[in-house]
Amino acid sequence: MNFNVKQSEILKGLQAILSIIPSKSTLPILSNAAFQNGENELSISATDLDVSIITHIPVRTKTEGEITLPAKKVAEVIRELPDKTLEFNLEKEQMRITSPLGTYKILGFRKDEFPDIPQNIEGTEIKVDGSLLHRMIEKSVFAYSTDETRPALNGVLWHIKKDEMRMVATDGHRLAKIVNTEKIKRETEKEVIIPAKALNCLNRFRSEEDELEKIIIGDNHVLFELGRTRIFSRLIAETYPNYERVIPSDNDKILKVNRDILSSSVKRVSILSNAITHQVKFSLNKDKIILSALDQEIGGEANEEIDAEYNGEPMDVGYNAQYLLEILSHIESEEVKFELSTPTTAGIIYPSEQKEHEDYLCLIMPLRLN
Repeated sequence: MNFNVKQSEILKGLQAILSIIPSKSTLPILSNAAFQNGENELSISATDLDVSIITHIPVRTKTEGEITLPAKKVAEVIRELPDKTLEFNLEKEQMRITSPLGTYKILGFRKDEFPDIPQNIEGTEIKVDGSLLHRMIEKSVFAYSTDETRPALNGVLWHIKKDEMRMVATDGHRLAKIVNTEKIKRETEKEVIIPAKALNCLNRFRSEEDELEKIIIGDNHVLFELGRTRIFSRLIAETYPNYERVIPSDNDKILKVNRDILSSSVKRVSILSNAITHQVKFSLNKDKIILSALDQEIGGEANEEIDAEYNGEPMDVGYNAQYLLEILSHIESEEVKFELSTPTTAGIIYPSEQKEHEDYLCLIMPLRLN
């Protein structure tokens, strides 16, 4: 195995696959990336057994071959080299990388020890604009759960209907739902749960060079094809909870507040909040909010007052500042609207102005005040 390649080209390929390399695994081989050299093309692939990536880069091939190498270590070496032509030469199971600055040798393992990665899948091809899909992922995926005892919540529900498309994610403390109602007729309806890791990986490929070309949803897997890169992911074979049931329809108290002012205030006040709960108390009045936090362990306390519009009776409600800030960061409008009921029931947060053909909301569960 012997080839020449530009430093910038192989670094881009390595960066494409690094995000799915597991930090810890019972299979040490999963820390490696598979390198397979064909006719003036090198494929680099990686997998964590749930999500797999194959990317192709142009090289000048001298001899063909294959090997697996520790992905992060190779990337660290390549990243520090100048953007010049590099030579890769495999000697038994040791890869020698030669650059204008010097020579570096890295021991690898045979590719037959590496898990098989599918080259394609059978299923239904879905037509979706790449920019729209990117937006829907970005607006929802942040709310997924990392609790492995609730596998359905480890992904994002993607519901494709003939006249609308929606994505939903929740971790039980907050929920994000985005619906696109643009009139694009689809012949097939699908409802699948895609691991959040796969969707985050897909969104990292947003560029003119890596435009989304194809999506195929099979019985157990989904394929995203982007130019020189393919992302394969298993589907989560679980039933997603009935999220509509937890979204209240009778919240009659309306709070309107400037998003940036609220976000900045929550950031400052939360510095002195409890390190575990991150609780910030909202004291709601007709034309203002008093935000306060207390950390008894360090004797810390913070209070701020900001202007707002509120149409209900005075009420105190507590929120996890980190959850609230993340929701606010995904809302684009200058003003946000809260629909509330009681200090112990879920609140709904909307942008004051919805984007055309879009319905976006987030839900946040309150914390019990001390």
